[in-house]
Amino acid sequence: MKLQRSNMRFLLPLFAGATLVFSNFAVAAAGKFQFVNGDVRVKSKSGDVRTAVKGGEVSEGDMIVSGMPALAQLKMDDGGTIVVRPNTKFTIATYRFNGEEDGSERATYKLDQGSVRAITGQIGKTNKQNYLIQTPTASIGVRGTDHEPAYIPKKNEIENLTGKPGTYDKVNVGETYIETQGGVVVIKPNSVGYAEDEFAVPTILPAIPNFYNQFAAGAGSTVALGQNPGAVSENSFAAVPNVPLLVHTDVGTNLSGANLGAALPSVEASNTATLGAYTSVETGGFTQIEQSRNLAFKSNSATLADSGSNAALGVNWGRWGDGYAIDGKKTAGNLHVVNATRLTSSNELLALPITATYSLVNATRPTDELGRVGELTKLSAAVNFSTQKITDYTISANNSGRSWDAQGAGTFNEFLNKDGLKLNGFCTGCQTDAAGGAITSTANGFAKGAFTGSQAQGLISTYGLQANEKGISGAAVLTRP
Repeated sequence: MKLQRSNMRFLLPLFAGATLVFSNFAVAAAGKFQFVNGDVRVKSKSGDVRTAVKGGEVSEGDMIVSGMPALAQLKMDDGGTIVVRPNTKFTIATYRFNGEEDGSERATYKLDQGSVRAITGQIGKTNKQNYLIQTPTASIGVRGTDHEPAYIPKKNEIENLTGKPGTYDKVNVGETYIETQGGVVVIKPNSVGYAEDEFAVPTILPAIPNFYNQFAAGAGSTVALGQNPGAVSENSFAAVPNVPLLVHTDVGTNLSGANLGAALPSVEASNTATLGAYTSVETGGFTQIEQSRNLAFKSNSATLADSGSNAALGVNWGRWGDGYAIDGKKTAGNLHVVNATRLTSSNELLALPITATYSLVNATRPTDELGRVGELTKLSAAVNFSTQKITDYTISANNSGRSWDAQGAGTFNEFLNKDGLKLNGFCTGCQTDAAGGAITSTANGFAKGAFTGSQAQGLISTYGLQANEKGISGAAVLTRP
């Protein structure tokens, strides 16, 4: 798909002109702070500086400046969310929204240093060209998304951002693009775009920079955007400069923190669930986290990667690397978890006499028994709600020179309960011949999952496959039309 480009030198006058057109109107509030932690200040267009407080308003022209440690979350007037991380300078350059998507709405933000996480609201959904985040060297545009722009100045004094100077953008949901005078690159989910300066050709990085993983693990502040910030005690922010991505098992084990969290209500009472799977040499394949098993989990030295959240579906996900412990035993394999805050009830499932196909929207990168990271190339599920069956669960993945392909079918009860949906298929490369050539051998495994939302809009799933004492596992989020 060809992206229609517009050079930055034309973009800037366009938005400057828009500002002049509206200059005679009274400046209305663009958004409010949902919570504030640490040293966060607001500098107005006139130069006045005030301390940011929960419930305080921000308007066009305001610059939000955060210290270290610090964190703030803004709810914009169009329903969008912006999280300002430590050591960041972020300006609401232009903001126009009258409650309608009629083409007059626009939001232009300036990121002079640091990092933010942004989930677009109504601005950027219909008229996507009216939403823009500018850094000193590039422009970032969206197509309705959850993304994490970052800018590291050449003289970098931002201790929580360690990396090459330039413009970055990590996409969690949807698509964005980075544009410079040198070119443009489109960024897909679970990828990071990068442009070194205004003349460089933007590119997709081969791996996610470590500072993004630190954000997800809690070292640099990622909020649980699927949750209501008002329900979180602000006193909890005093000890750490962030709100970690909360992930629990469905029996109450906290998979997000260094120690066990308080027990949660049962699945039936809380209407939440967490699924998990890991692959290790010790298991000779993969192990699913079962609802009936009360795991003792500690993250120890492991870090949380591939993490993200989808507020619309009420889900979040992540992958713990080597170093964590389960039941007091350190495990070599990566642990994949996906959490849903609002499950579809049995009665709601029965009230959907339709067929639907769920397509992949987000996932952790699958890992093998040695913790090596691969790629999930396909995952889909065809569902018949009238018969309460998954008629076709299909998965394809690549890892460490091995190619995995499997399918499964069965009842909702099999898929939703601890036994899981049986998967059968093949692994090419799990076995080799005398000359070292890849042999295709039989593979089998299980997929476990749950439907989310009142209309089963989403589906979460963990999966695992094994063949010849080799294994692969992961977690995924799917949606239906």
